[in-house]
This record gives sequence, structure tokens and C-alpha cells, in this order.
Amino acid sequence: MNSTYAKKNKLPVFYLDLSIKNQNLNDSIKYAYRIQESILPKIRHINRIWKDTIIFNKPKDIVSGDFFWITEKDGYIFWVVADCSGHGVPGAMLTMLGNSFLNYIILGKEISETNEILNEMDKKMGEAFRYSEDSEHIDISIIRYDGGKKVINYSGARRKLIHIRQEEPTILEGDNFPIGGMHLEPKRFYSKQELKISKRDTIYISEQTVFRINLAIQKERNSHPKDCTNFLQKLASMS
Repeated sequence: MNSTYAKKNKLPVFYLDLSIKNQNLNDSIKYAYRIQESILPKIRHINRIWKDTIIFNKPKDIVSGDFFWITEKDGYIFWVVADCSGHGVPGAMLTMLGNSFLNYIILGKEISETNEILNEMDKKMGEAFRYSEDSEHIDISIIRYDGGKKVINYSGARRKLIHIRQEEPTILEGDNFPIGGMHLEPKRFYSKQELKISKRDTIYISEQTVFRINLAIQKERNSHPKDCTNFLQKLASMS
């Protein structure tokens, strides 16, 4: 391309400017991905808490609004799967906040009841976004496993638990409001459900971000809840 054409049409300069901006943007997002990955539990950490776990986590974009969390405290194992509002970078920013809230509430304040954890998390979201005109929120499932009693306590914010025993599914519905967002209820309190489990049972939490305790995290996008439940039944029967 000759200099006269380049000067007249300004194409090379414009293209170079776009290329540099695109490269800077990609570098920034990739670095954000490394930061987000650093807060997610590693498989070696999870296997110290729950052996023989496999994780499959493949976000739609480089960074994601989904995250998972696990810890062991006071004889309980806590599992969390969460889906933050927004996709890509906005959602990823909320995952950092959600992860921080869980560390503060469960490890710092030592709250162990699943419904109380969500109540406190909703309170923290309100404090964090008290000046916001948007409706940032988190849909979340949390279970607390008592290995001695073989009992699971479950709470969900717009998420559900699927329990499969001998290929028969039972669905525990979570509450029909998220963490944060617009408070349309006079008072918001999250519920708790208890489930006695047996050795061969399979537990999944949420129909969108599926978390199987003894196998995997599996993403089922754009699936009808019934279709997803049938898929989980088939998967459980193979184990």
C-alpha cells in the first residue's frame, strides 16, 4: 500500500490503532482471568476435603460470572455454586465480591446455618451496592454436609437442589429471590431444608450450573429444567 493511498484513506493508521487497542484489551481480560482463577479452589485443595472430585468449568467468555467455593469448618463441609448477574467482566467482578463475602461470613463470622449465611450475604450485597441504580444480584446454592450424621442442609436463592436415589430424582426448591437485586418483599428471609443421604445418592445443586459433589461441575446452557433433570438421572445411573 503506497503512502499516498495510506494518507488519503488513513487505513493503515486506523487499523494499527484498533489492533493496539484490541491487544491491550485482550491482555487486560486475560490478566483478569488469571486473577479470577486464583480465587477458585484448586483440585488438590478440593480433594483434601472431598476425594475423587473432577471439575469441568468452561465459561462462555474468558472471564465468567459463575464461581464455586468449598471449605471445611467445625466438622462440616460447605459447597457453594453461584451465578452472578452480568456476563464476562461485569459478572467476574461480582464473583470476586461473592467469594469475599463467603470467606467473611463462614470463616470470619463463623456462621454455619445455610439460611443465615444467605441472609448475611444479602445484607452485605445491600451495603456494597447501596448507591447503585442497577440490580446487581447473585443466584446461589449452598449445602452444608455433616459427615457424621450423613445429613445435608440446603439453602438456595433462585436455585434448586436435585437429589437422585436409585435413579429417582427429588427436587428441593430454593427461595424465589436472589442475593441482592431489587427487594420487592417487605422482609427477605431465606429458608433451609434438611436431607438425609445414603452412600449411593447423588446430589446436584442448580439446574443451570450443575455441581455434582462426587463427580463434576458441568455446565448445561439453554436447557429446560426437566431436560436437565433427565440428563442428571442418566448420568447418575452410570456411576
